[in-house]
Amino acid sequence: MPFERAARETLEASALAPYAVRSASTRRRYHERPDAYRTEFQRDRDRVLHSTAFRRLQHKTQVFVVTEGDLYRTRLTHTLEVAQIARSIASALMLNSDLVEAIALAHDLGHPPFGHAGEQELHLLMREHGGFEHNLQSLRVVDELEVRYAMYPGLNLSWDVRQGVAMHATIYDAPKVPAEFSEFPHASLEGQVVDVADMIAYSTHDLDDALHIGLADEHRLAARGIELWIEALQHADHVLARRDTAETQVELTLEEVRGEVPRDPLPLDSWKRRDVRIRESIRWMIGRLVEDVIGTSDAQIQRNRITSAGMAPRHPHRLVAMSELLTHQLQQLATYLREEVYYHPEKLVMEQKARRIIRGLFDAFVDEPRLLPRPIQERLDGTDRHRVVCDFVSGLTDRSALDLYNRLFETYEFGFGGGTTP
Repeated sequence: MPFERAARETLEASALAPYAVRSASTRRRYHERPDAYRTEFQRDRDRVLHSTAFRRLQHKTQVFVVTEGDLYRTRLTHTLEVAQIARSIASALMLNSDLVEAIALAHDLGHPPFGHAGEQELHLLMREHGGFEHNLQSLRVVDELEVRYAMYPGLNLSWDVRQGVAMHATIYDAPKVPAEFSEFPHASLEGQVVDVADMIAYSTHDLDDALHIGLADEHRLAARGIELWIEALQHADHVLARRDTAETQVELTLEEVRGEVPRDPLPLDSWKRRDVRIRESIRWMIGRLVEDVIGTSDAQIQRNRITSAGMAPRHPHRLVAMSELLTHQLQQLATYLREEVYYHPEKLVMEQKARRIIRGLFDAFVDEPRLLPRPIQERLDGTDRHRVVCDFVSGLTDRSALDLYNRLFETYEFGFGGGTTP
């Protein structure tokens, strides 16, 4: 017999903690009949997954411009990693994993091409027209810009998912919250889980990418006293030492004799060993941070006697958080990434090129809106031209922005690659 929505909602009521958000209690932006089999948050997750904005994340910069290589994390892979980490934390805390996943998958839909360089340039260009901020743009995407349904604009997501997107914040970034949600100091516990998972994902994975392309140095990390990295290296070296010891044993197991278990020693000077050492370190860091968040958050929830989903957003302090020690260690890592990676001269050169592309496209379309695609031109009636252009440019991918720039200005001097001759 099919597992119907009502049965899923009953399971939520019995399996989740009393302070978890129930899908049956949420409400949609526009009235709509419930689904027969999926809960409201499962529907929201699926709507985000099927959206155009979500697919575009595949070709949007996370930190390193995606047209410069195929191995770096993109905004899409980052989003998927945030969702995985967030679900792990939510499950341990007995929170609503479907709500957590829906928020995580939607939280970066508003990012423009070329990462933070693109966002900063758009904010500068829009400074006299309301500015630009990717959280608010993510909400704008799911509320208005996605065209999927005949009866209403956007994706018609539930209130709790929209709140999680609108109030997304980290220890490094706390944007202004729309008036609709301003009565709450914080997001739901599920929204707070996504916030912490985002910090864990981009700190560790940005470091991983930077180490593998040479913008970060493992020895300099240790010399700078980055405690989390030093502890991670100690773990990785311990694991490799155990492997080395096992490789020197004379007796083989029956499976090894049959060739079912590969015996592939990693020489001390091999690149493969270095790669494994880095990946073991990154893996340990993520696990360490996740375990700390689970333990610290559970203790805070119990200590503050949070007994319902409505209490958490109104509590004066965030309840899902890391311990003081791990917060300090993560801030150490963030400082290193900012100074050594994000402001690396090679990366700044690419960002200057990215800013020039964003500025050129924006100015061209504001000066001559007939260059915009016809469906975008239709939005000009009754809407500020600058906002329409901003929505269009922010929705481009790195590759489509570069291609469009080359078509408009016939210049091929950029080192991004991927442009086509008009």
